[in-house]
Amino acid sequence: MVFLGINIASALANVTKVQVANVYICIAMSILVIIDFSGLSPSAPLFVKAPLKPNGSPLLGWLALQATLGAILLAIGYISMAAIRRWVERENLYREMSAVDGLTRLANRRSFMERGQSEFMRAQRIGSGSLACVMVDIDHFKRINDSFGHHAGDQVLVAASRILIESARQYDEVGRYGGEEFALLLPGITLADAALVAERIRETLAASPVETDGVRIPLTASFGVACYPSPGISTLDELLKAADAALYVAKAAGRNRVCKAPCGLAEADVPDQPLAQA
Repeated sequence: MVFLGINIASALANVTKVQVANVYICIAMSILVIIDFSGLSPSAPLFVKAPLKPNGSPLLGWLALQATLGAILLAIGYISMAAIRRWVERENLYREMSAVDGLTRLANRRSFMERGQSEFMRAQRIGSGSLACVMVDIDHFKRINDSFGHHAGDQVLVAASRILIESARQYDEVGRYGGEEFALLLPGITLADAALVAERIRETLAASPVETDGVRIPLTASFGVACYPSPGISTLDELLKAADAALYVAKAAGRNRVCKAPCGLAEADVPDQPLAQA
């Protein structure tokens, strides 16, 4: 029953640690069995006493049977834990595949939105909390694919993802929002500071061209920045729309720049004049 409970619980814990614990348990049990049959603790036997011969020694057949049963139980425990290990690894793989983009290894859109909803609710709950969103779009990505092939386009996406991850803080969230578009969530930061972060990332991207098949591909991106709290932004969707609208302005103004969303900017009322570069 103890081994059964351990095997079931191992699916919720680290299987390797459970196996190591079982090894120590077996060693301790073996020592206690030796002490028990040696007669050093006759007043408190650990197990049921073995049948004894007339001379007081235990029957070897009975001891062999108990040892065989113990070995069978250990084998069953090991096999079951090995099967559970495979099951846990498979479940972890499926969980990762459902949350991580296969190419860039960033959070996929679904995972990003879940984290964003959690962070937005946290900012609302704190009252004085803030949450900035940065939308990033690789400039002329279709032209890169058409000119150098999709393999080069994939390398550009991977290089941009690496720079975004390296530029983010440990508790920021970086996700692939779709195609050549990325998004960052920056908790506890103002609109002005988020624009400075975006500008630093823009400069890093521009200074990091991608080399593939002997060709040097320029890497630039456009950025749209929005922040909660701000008039007209009361939900995560409105925050994302405001950042996306600012991104649209950055692209319309010539790309490779950072634009901040004005108060209350919505997707339907993008201004005709480009916003000032951050």
